[in-house]
Amino acid sequence: MPHTYPVDFDETYPQVRTLLAEQIKDAKKRIKALEKRDENKIKTDEARNAYESLIYEFRGWLRESENEDYVKEADREELFTMLEAAEDWLYEDGADLGYKEY
Repeated sequence: MPHTYPVDFDETYPQVRTLLAEQIKDAKKRIKALEKRDENKIKTDEARNAYESLIYEFRGWLRESENEDYVKEADREELFTMLEAAEDWLYEDGADLGYKEY
């Protein structure tokens, strides 16, 4: 038959600070704000990458010889200029914008 013995222990947490209810509430708000910031950062990165990919895809499409029948040479040059302007905007003025702007 096994023996059992009652164990009494004093639970102490040396150098651990417990938070008050208001501090816990504030910490949860900060965590929620940080999660929202991270979510916005991910959305912004995805939107920026999609915009940049679209520029490169379209530029590549314009350079393919089998697509020359679809766009006149004068229009092609204008489109290249527009794509260059879009790329410049992306790396300059659009560099610090959020996902909604893209």
